[in-house]
Amino acid sequence: MQRPGEMKKRKIKTENERSPKKKKTQQKFTTDVQKIGAWIQFRLMQRETGCSNSSLNKIADSFVIPMRIRRKADVLILKKSGAKALELNGCIGCHKFVWTPSNKSTRCPKCNGRRYHPDSKTPLERAFYFPIGAQLRKLLKLKSFRDLLLHEYKRTCNSKFMSDVFDSPVWQQIAGLPSSVLTRILLATLLCGRNP
Repeated sequence: MQRPGEMKKRKIKTENERSPKKKKTQQKFTTDVQKIGAWIQFRLMQRETGCSNSSLNKIADSFVIPMRIRRKADVLILKKSGAKALELNGCIGCHKFVWTPSNKSTRCPKCNGRRYHPDSKTPLERAFYFPIGAQLRKLLKLKSFRDLLLHEYKRTCNSKFMSDVFDSPVWQQIAGLPSSVLTRILLATLLCGRNP
């Protein structure tokens, strides 16, 4: 009880005591941002070294980067790069029908073959399609990327030696002679140890 003439002492709360939830959220957000940054660096390392997703996940486990953070960072990478992947399912009965992601039917309209295993929702045949138009549009906005595409024209070469694929007669027959203006993009696929 307060005596006459005495002022009641009030404890002045610090900002952290007033809003502990806010502080906790800020700390967690900073940690998540750091973990997303670390996962993006791991993905860059994977691209440079060619290590598998399994190996990369083991490394991330040792750094305690949760799977939800990895997924979030991967979505961010895909969004920034413009890359997309579509899963397509094929009919193993007639091999003449492909289900797109928007098609929800479970039977082939041509032969009535199944789309999924009878005991699960796993497709009997899966293929992944990577449309590259959006990704190329984003890349072509970068001056450094456009400069790389002009490598064939800008590089030093000796007409007496074939030092690059660009020097081969077959390449020149398919692609034509290089020019200082970007007029074409040729896409090549390299498969090591696999039949296309």
